Amino acid sequence: MPKVRTNRITYPDGWELIEPTLLELDAKMREAQNDPNDGKRKCEALWPIFKISHQRSRYVFDLYHKRNAISKELYEFCLDQGYADRYLIAKWKKFDECGSFALQWQPFISTPNTDEYDKIFQSIKASMDEIVEQLSWTDEDSD
Repeated sequence: MPKVRTNRITYPDGWELIEPTLLELDAKMREAQNDPNDGKRKCEALWPIFKISHQRSRYVFDLYHKRNAISKELYEFCLDQGYADRYLIAKWKKFDECGSFALQWQPFISTPNTDEYDKIFQSIKASMDEIVEQLSWTDEDSD
């Protein structure tokens, strides 16, 4: 939960641009916390709170890392004041740095041109066909 706004805190430049969205998400958070959870399991009751918390953190993350719309000072201020979850953002940042965990295919054989590769492939295929033919038997052979 973000800290209460007092006059002693100096807000960095650009705060007035993101403040309305963060206050709106705060209001949604209070509403989700005060929502009665009649007949819901504990995890079902907590899901809206986690969803809003993630949404607020993702908003700050996107503004700084994706769109470069806010300064580093404002980003650090949001993290320090509890407007965003520092550890959750670290996971998202790591996820994006690793290429979204996408596996990149690299060939095992590096050949200078495709003709050489095709010749190698055809010779391997011919050898495999011979081996399969020698190892295979039919019912006629077993009689």
